[in-house]
Amino acid sequence: MTSTITFFFAVSLCLFLTNAFKLFSGKPRPNYYSLIDNNKASKGYQSFPSGHSSTTFNGMMFLTLLLCGEYKVFNGDGSILKLIGCCFPLLFGFLVAISRVRDYFHGYDDIIAGSLLGCVIALLCYVLKFRALWSKNSGEIKTEEYREFDDNFIV
Repeated sequence: MTSTITFFFAVSLCLFLTNAFKLFSGKPRPNYYSLIDNNKASKGYQSFPSGHSSTTFNGMMFLTLLLCGEYKVFNGDGSILKLIGCCFPLLFGFLVAISRVRDYFHGYDDIIAGSLLGCVIALLCYVLKFRALWSKNSGEIKTEEYREFDDNFIV
């Protein structure tokens, strides 16, 4: 349940930041003139960063991190086959990113920025909630530890 909540938080944070950057940058799309002809000129200035790339890489990176933590790939117990299997969802992210260039909706810089934004947000949300991937307890949720000091202060 906690991983689901963390996933939805990561996706919503990614969508918010992507749309904020789109509105702030105002970079025109490669197909801007065809959007003017179809009365969609307002969407013509929302190219950077790619929303499809950022959202897809966010979800797939979070899934990859969850799988790597669950199968303990980086703590010495994993194999190269486990690593390849855990990184397989990133292939879907690459396919979506490539489709945005092919459809002429984004340039390469839009896609790279969106992909990096999605990956960084997924990594940040994973690190804040789960144990390190290289620890022996990887894949487990961090628990809060309360320590009592003098005069019964709890930190």
